[in-house]
Amino acid sequence: MTASYFLFLLFIPFCWGQHDHQKNTLKEFVDDRIRGLAQYRDILGILLENRIQLERLSPGNSKPLLEEVGKINLAGLVSGQDTATEFKFINESLILICTKYYCEVCKGYPESACYSISFGVSGAEYSTISAAFVDNKIHIRAVRLHGNASIFIFEPRYQANSLRYDLVRHVEDLSLMQDLNVVDAFSTSQHTFFVGSATRIDLPMVSLGKGKRFIRNNTEIRISRICNNDKTDQLDSRIDIVLSCDGIHYNDVNYPIRNSVTASLYNPDNDELYVAFKHTRKDSTSISMICQYSFNKIQQMFDHTWEKCQSIKDSHATKLRCKQADNYAKLPEECFMYTWQLNIQQPFCEAFNDLKTGQIDNCNLHESSSMAKRYGWLENFKPVIGKVVYQSSSPVEFIELRHGLTDDTLFALNSQNGLERLHLNENEKLSWYPALSGNRALEIDETNNIVIFADPRFMHTINYLAVSCQGLYSNCSSIPWSDPLDCAFCSNANGGGIAINNDKLICNGTLMRNVCPPQLSKISGNGKYIIEGIGLDNLTEPRKVTVCGKNCPITTVTSIYLFCDMDQQHSSCEVTYTGRLNDEYPVFTLKRSLSDNEGGATTSEAPSTHKEMKWLRYSAYAAAVFLLVGAVAFLFVCKTRISQKLQRKARERYNPVSGDIPLDPLPSRTDSMPIDPFKLKIEQLKWVKEIGKGNSAVVKLARFYRDLNDPQNYQEVAVKELYDLGNFSEAMKEINMMKICQHPNIVTFIGWIQDVRLMIVTEYMSGGSVHDFLRNENSKPTIGQCFNFIEQILDGMVYLSHQHVIHRDLATRNCLLNGERDILKISDFGLSRQTDINYIYVSVGDQRLPYRWLSIEILNNCKKFNIKSDVWAFGVVVWELFTRASLPYAGMNSYEEVKKFLEEGYRLERPQFCPEDLYDVVQTCWDALPENRPTFDALQIRINDILKCHREAFPEKMQDEYERPRSCQDYESVPQPSSSSVTVDV
Repeated sequence: MTASYFLFLLFIPFCWGQHDHQKNTLKEFVDDRIRGLAQYRDILGILLENRIQLERLSPGNSKPLLEEVGKINLAGLVSGQDTATEFKFINESLILICTKYYCEVCKGYPESACYSISFGVSGAEYSTISAAFVDNKIHIRAVRLHGNASIFIFEPRYQANSLRYDLVRHVEDLSLMQDLNVVDAFSTSQHTFFVGSATRIDLPMVSLGKGKRFIRNNTEIRISRICNNDKTDQLDSRIDIVLSCDGIHYNDVNYPIRNSVTASLYNPDNDELYVAFKHTRKDSTSISMICQYSFNKIQQMFDHTWEKCQSIKDSHATKLRCKQADNYAKLPEECFMYTWQLNIQQPFCEAFNDLKTGQIDNCNLHESSSMAKRYGWLENFKPVIGKVVYQSSSPVEFIELRHGLTDDTLFALNSQNGLERLHLNENEKLSWYPALSGNRALEIDETNNIVIFADPRFMHTINYLAVSCQGLYSNCSSIPWSDPLDCAFCSNANGGGIAINNDKLICNGTLMRNVCPPQLSKISGNGKYIIEGIGLDNLTEPRKVTVCGKNCPITTVTSIYLFCDMDQQHSSCEVTYTGRLNDEYPVFTLKRSLSDNEGGATTSEAPSTHKEMKWLRYSAYAAAVFLLVGAVAFLFVCKTRISQKLQRKARERYNPVSGDIPLDPLPSRTDSMPIDPFKLKIEQLKWVKEIGKGNSAVVKLARFYRDLNDPQNYQEVAVKELYDLGNFSEAMKEINMMKICQHPNIVTFIGWIQDVRLMIVTEYMSGGSVHDFLRNENSKPTIGQCFNFIEQILDGMVYLSHQHVIHRDLATRNCLLNGERDILKISDFGLSRQTDINYIYVSVGDQRLPYRWLSIEILNNCKKFNIKSDVWAFGVVVWELFTRASLPYAGMNSYEEVKKFLEEGYRLERPQFCPEDLYDVVQTCWDALPENRPTFDALQIRINDILKCHREAFPEKMQDEYERPRSCQDYESVPQPSSSSVTVDV
């Protein structure tokens, strides 16, 4: 490999880095960990391990500024690394923090202090807690771990310079409910509301009187309301109602409703409530949904429930009317209303104190001293139906919601360290950013127009994003043109530029929408001109290149290179590249000077930015050259020393006298690198057993201890131990690839270890590979399960394509399952590569590749892998799923036979149980021309529609087992790499 080519490879990641989202850091807390964020006006509260940091947010010249205004030291059970179950400002000087054991109210200034709050339940552990504040009173709903839920009300007591909160009311839920959860609490001038979910018997269904077989347990979203001035012992004003969403049908009594709430957001500005929840469908697959409710409509349902119950004098008459109904859909509305202060099996509601309608208000029940028929605490099972504003095909949960600062958008923090910006009603994910998952870990600052979150890798850094076109989108290809911000791309002469608002007045270049220009990044010439860039083949015929005004005949055009033949011209010459971009730009021209190695800027602020970037890049280039020379020398010395040391240690290891002397770890090849948070110690692993073995590695099951001082707390992991350290660079590519890939359908990377051997540590998927599951004669995969696998593979591959990652070895053997076999994750990134923005990877050298899954152009020794190569492999995977992992092209025993078969226009036949319309889509994955194959985004839309149609049309078929493996050649096991792989000269 020449030095110039090595430098080229070294510089490519740096250039691509310019397309990444900028890391906007507000503040770092070294040697600490961020546990939560809270905001009150311009004060940002940051919950750390042993203190709360109070910072004032203010506008700055280039970014918002944080100024420390207070610090609160923590001790006891609220300190340490325990997750915060609640973290919220009470007012500008008081803040509430809760962990799983108890809560404290802390004062930030003028002097900091914390005061404990006791729930009065000895030894209780709480899974979720939500709090709201009313005139400095604290209303808390807390759910005990594996237990019941309660509402607590605390009032402040001031004595001299001290403060305490006394428990004045504690009302426990009935023990009829399971799987309780609470995610949010908020107050209005009259009421406090708690949003959660619970599983319980569908009482209206019982009222039909059809027998036990008609009983079902529903998991439903529930919102509870209590009056702020309720002084009754049992909070008689409480009313619970059920929330549901469009498309979720209650009337099919053969299936329970399963909606588990994960987050909610009340927006008082537009009086809307947004609720995120996980919905489990009839086929047991789960999706994440966000529903929008008119809060006025919810309030009307609360008031109507109270008024309707006040009009009922005899609950026995209600019971008779309910039994007369033919079916669930025809039940009268009073059959859905109950009181939990009437101790009978079916406590249909009646008028409080037997008073007439209008004689007493729901919030004034404490004014009645009569103990007769105190039928408060109402419940209405008739759901308020909301509008679906976002639906994800993935079961990944949204755990925090915040307003998107623009119309019809939300920021949603998911459970997989991802911050998503969602376009509501359009069901579109506009953008994704890495962000630390956790309760109360997301805030919006409307004054500075930013979203604030924590860095998921280091967990000690506060990051932010400016909610603007330039702040959200770092390059043209990342701009979703449907964004309500109405973004455009301001392109300069060479195709570079920035995202801006769609306003020609602020763009000094070409303002573009709905299309991205190619970009010229470098021009060099030595008897032949080489133009380097991005998307160069997006310009189509008639193409033309001129140098100094003279035509330079084009010989080759790829996405990142263009070659033309011409004698060397003066270095000050201008190079132009012209072609057709689309109908709007039938003639599009890019320009760049031979002497200009970097792109100009495009707005009024750009000249200074350009100079700074130019200086920065030249400095980076110089540093890279220096590091390269040093690295070559360092590696040469290390290689010699390591070789000598290994030989010496090998002799010692097998010497009968010194055989018990362990091998020392190899010297690290990255000692001079910054500390990698993913690098682990061998002492953190305890081996369990070997679970797999291959030509280059062995895979072992181990216990991983994140904290060596806590031996009871460990995680089962899979450890891939490499035999040959000669493949160190390839292994590091796999490690670096896994670091950037965090998704619920991608195997979670935990870390890596460099000992005698290099080890890659990932989560352990106890269900094994999809291939082994399908091949097992004792397995009973169903059509619905197969559909679920396809959807999850698509979710993972859509994510990888958005990260510009090509897997190159997508197959059922590299799709792993959890123990319940309902979650699938894509694994084995040994062949994966990160690509340029146009999804192309140029492979260099010989590679052993699984030819039965390779696309036709790769079999023909094409040097470029791109995302369409993975699309081809996905089609083969779908074929595998419906044939229970039979061998593709069985009977063809060589690479040449498969290649000839495909070149003659033949393809794998439709499996018996694969729907025809699905197979039609799969066939498009096997188009001979890569550009004609669909993207994974397009595949996801088309295939999800097909699968949804089949589920709704043939629900009974979803539980059918579709085929058992046969003991013939068509279903032979996948051979070892020697026969299933081929060395392709690419």
